[in-house]
Amino acid sequence: MIDQDLNKFRADTRFGPQTMKHLSYCPPRNKGKVARICAHMFNTCTCMGYDLDHKLIIDYNLMYHWDMLYPVTDEERYMNDHIYAVQGVSNEYVDGTKTL
Repeated sequence: MIDQDLNKFRADTRFGPQTMKHLSYCPPRNKGKVARICAHMFNTCTCMGYDLDHKLIIDYNLMYHWDMLYPVTDEERYMNDHIYAVQGVSNEYVDGTKTL
């Protein structure tokens, strides 16, 4: 499967606890990051379409679970600081101003 196909597959499925039909697998090292990025995107990006039923795209309970099991890393804080320096926006779930 080439990257383009893999990306389309991921876009058409939501993350799940394991690889199954209609669920995308996320390696453990990325689960906390994915949870915080998804939460940030849904709360700040108007391009995500607020009229969408987010439950069809993301399992909030699973993202909360991943956020709790895999806390913010120094690498995430470092990247968040750099993104803030360039874009002027930080991920509130990484900088600690908001929780899932």
